[in-house]
Amino acid sequence: MILFIILLAIILLIFVILISNIYVTITYRYQDKNPQLELNIRALYGILKFNFDLLSIKTKNEKLNSEEKVGTDHGTNSSTNQKDKKVEEELQPVSDVEKMVNQLPNLYAMSKGIIKKFKITRFRWTTDFGVGEASQTGTLTGIMWAFKGVVLGIISRYLTLVNYPELVITPNFQRKVLDTYLLCMIQIRVGNAILAGFKIFSFYRKTKAKKAKPLSEAKDVQNNG
Repeated sequence: MILFIILLAIILLIFVILISNIYVTITYRYQDKNPQLELNIRALYGILKFNFDLLSIKTKNEKLNSEEKVGTDHGTNSSTNQKDKKVEEELQPVSDVEKMVNQLPNLYAMSKGIIKKFKITRFRWTTDFGVGEASQTGTLTGIMWAFKGVVLGIISRYLTLVNYPELVITPNFQRKVLDTYLLCMIQIRVGNAILAGFKIFSFYRKTKAKKAKPLSEAKDVQNNG
């Protein structure tokens, strides 16, 4: 009887976790030529909370890379092979990202039914804009409205907008200014997130298997020859 109660409690706990939501908040600010990009993740009814300052992380990585570059400049006795190897290692992430981008259409086609269930509960994008001249500001404001409409159309194609988006453009005809604020709140069911992650993992596993197969066949041909 006790074992049955424990098993029932575990099943109930798993069910509660699967139907819970993950809340992702993306905040971007650009004011006085100072960009800020923050990512906030809240899961398991607020028990788990994560905050990331993405641009700060990027700045730190760039600083570390520059320090490593300075260090290698002082080490003039390093061999050419070591330099080539380091260049390949540095370019490897770029190559990986390029491969991922090329596979995005196939990946979305496979998991679009799940991704479409990701809900944008709030989308607010405000911009204070001006170039110091009234006619040019008016013309560029119209172009900016069109640009925001295109961006919103792309987002609504891939995700589900729950509430009407808040788009604001305030033209400033007196001075040059460009301040913008973007807030995007996304709600994801844990079960859908796990399923989407599983499909992405399976997709890349199959992709790697297809790439490894021609190499093994080529080796067999060489061995037989």
